[in-house]
Amino acid sequence: MLISFRRLSERTDKIVIEKTARKLTLLQQGKVIAAYHVSLGSESKGKKVKQGDGRTPEGTYVINGRNENSKFYKSLRISYPNAEDRARAQKLGVSPGGD
Repeated sequence: MLISFRRLSERTDKIVIEKTARKLTLLQQGKVIAAYHVSLGSESKGKKVKQGDGRTPEGTYVINGRNENSKFYKSLRISYPNAEDRARAQKLGVSPGGD
């Protein structure tokens, strides 16, 4: 499963994360400029459904900040949950989580 992020900086215009491989790839105009091993939720398969399920969100999100107080090195804040994520959680009667 892939998670993609758009527009990180002038140098990077897209980030793709391969959850099962725990790999983050930085792209510029479709060309790979770097790749890194990343830490994600404890459950690598399936979409995030609710807070505490150990899954990493799947979809297209925006990097909207850094979490300077994170216990993880170079943690990035994403625009999760989006409207679709909130609607899915509401339908199930659960919190989508966040942060």
